[in-house]
Amino acid sequence: MKKLIALMLALIMILSLAACAGGRDDDDDDDDEKVEETKKGGKDKAEISLDFGHKDEDEDKDEDEETAAPPVEEKPVYRILTDENYPPFEYYDGGNDEFVGLDIDIMNAIADEMGFAVEFYGISFVDLWEEFENGDYDGIMAAISDTGYRDEEFYVSDGYFTDGITFVVPEDSRVDGLDDLKGSYVGVINGSYAQSVVEEEKADLGVEILYYSDFDMMYDAFEEGEITAFAYEYPIAKSDIHNGAYEGKDLGCVLSPQSLVFLGNSEGDGELVELFNEGLERIQDSGVYDDILEEYGFAD
Repeated sequence: MKKLIALMLALIMILSLAACAGGRDDDDDDDDEKVEETKKGGKDKAEISLDFGHKDEDEDKDEDEETAAPPVEEKPVYRILTDENYPPFEYYDGGNDEFVGLDIDIMNAIADEMGFAVEFYGISFVDLWEEFENGDYDGIMAAISDTGYRDEEFYVSDGYFTDGITFVVPEDSRVDGLDDLKGSYVGVINGSYAQSVVEEEKADLGVEILYYSDFDMMYDAFEEGEITAFAYEYPIAKSDIHNGAYEGKDLGCVLSPQSLVFLGNSEGDGELVELFNEGLERIQDSGVYDDILEEYGFAD
């Protein structure tokens, strides 16, 4: 009996051990599958990561082309002749080694607005035309009056300033216009443009003319009351009074008003004059032009 019981217990243990062994194999298989899946998944993820991180040469090249700054376009540079000494329009500032003046500021403002650059070359007014006709320069900016006779020789711009003759009277004078000068004495400088204009208009003006050899003599007579007014070029008189060169008030551009213009070389296609005209209109609309005039005392 004891043997039978022992045999039965042994059989039960063997069956139990077999069952445990089978269960473990299943778990091991599951674990192996999980490990395999994990490895497979890890490989796939690694490959995906590498694919996102890698850039081929073509992609790099495309990105470089997209991010590269566009090439900077060089501004066209125009060579401009000007009078070497005609303030307030243009004159050479030796201290700063540059040309300055009303004409220079207007041209520079137009160049900035229209995207070109200018280089100024000064020469005496007497030699200006001969030098320009050599063809080495693109234009003239030198307080040139639009008389009409140059239209066939050069490209002529729109007028950018009004020149002419004014009369200067004492600051406390009651003279406010030409009618108030009738019957009075006015001074002119011999040989000046103002002299020729006043002589032409003498009958209509109803004035008597006194002649002087230079400005200082004429101004002394003006201060002493020998003359009621003196005739002078409007922009110069206006600028002189503004800068405190002498005292007085001008009556405005009252005689022989003429537009000042920029001249372009006839050997070109007129493009520079077109740029000038458009730029002039723009700086007038923006207020830059008025700011320049105010700086020189011409803003009324």
